[in-house]
Amino acid sequence: DFEYSGTFSPDGSEYYFYRFYENLPGNGRILFSHISDGKWTTPEKLAFTEEYGAYSPHLTLDNKRLYFAWKHPVPPGQPGFPAYFFVERTPNGWSEPKYAGQGMFLCSSQDGQLYTTDVSSGGYYLAKVAVSDGVFTNYERLPIQTRLGSQAHPAIAPDGSYILFDVNGGEYLYVS
Repeated sequence: DFEYSGTFSPDGSEYYFYRFYENLPGNGRILFSHISDGKWTTPEKLAFTEEYGAYSPHLTLDNKRLYFAWKHPVPPGQPGFPAYFFVERTPNGWSEPKYAGQGMFLCSSQDGQLYTTDVSSGGYYLAKVAVSDGVFTNYERLPIQTRLGSQAHPAIAPDGSYILFDVNGGEYLYVS
């Protein structure tokens, strides 16, 4: 088993991450841990990710939504994997998952703007995502030019002043 692709809550008291399991259907699950009595709890699987593989969690900086890539069936007529779903924080935990849209490795800035790797046009491009009620409504390709190939895995600065990303499957790391 191995782990990657984690996200902290804005106050640093919760951590969500992906764990690959060799012997589970869909392989990936999202686990979480939180601080209790000054110590991190033992990581637990998010219950709603138990049946289908889940990857790349992202907790928005307002701490209200958790987006994640999920191998759950998508609604009819919607693009499939890599597909993002989201849950909303409620007084009793997380809501039921809802389909958000297609993308790969989501991130957000303090103003709530989402960014992802747009895979809808056959290549890999960084995109700013318009959102309505948690659902992706439009992808605006970022005007970043590289001579090296496909752009992926964005990480935006909280204030939106720069973005980190890789090209060619992680061969190179860039900042723009």
